[in-house]
Amino acid sequence: MLPIDLLPSVGLVAEESVHFALDTPEAYEEWMHYLPPGAGVVRLGPENRAFIVGMFHELHCLQYLRDEVVAVEPVWPHVQHCMNLLRRAVLCDADTTLEPGDFTERDFTSDRLGQYHVCRDWGAVYDQMAVNWVEWWKYGKAHNITVLGKPKSVDAVSGK
Repeated sequence: MLPIDLLPSVGLVAEESVHFALDTPEAYEEWMHYLPPGAGVVRLGPENRAFIVGMFHELHCLQYLRDEVVAVEPVWPHVQHCMNLLRRAVLCDADTTLEPGDFTERDFTSDRLGQYHVCRDWGAVYDQMAVNWVEWWKYGKAHNITVLGKPKSVDAVSGK
């Protein structure tokens, strides 16, 4: 587990969106916006072992599945891996929010709001990812390890 406290819970009202389409030019950037510095990988422990945080692995799989739906030649083993990962994530989360009726009967143009969900504080996860990335970048610089991309917040953290 990533060493952070995810309490208290936060609320999320699910709503339909024109964003995150399958095949628009903007879709790739919209999906990439959810990846933190380091693409969801943290470095932990005295040897800076690399781990991908489950939340970002799941987001990667959603993006990958979106890409493969419109791909000319999908890469099925990766698709299968992502489907299994997302199945596990859904079971692990066990969201018990009650969602009424048949979604196909909703007019998503006028009735955009869905149900209220109780979620873990994903903002805390993004904050910890940024801190970890800065620490890894500084470690890499101090130990002559190439770390691609300078974190935006390194100057603020290092006082430069």
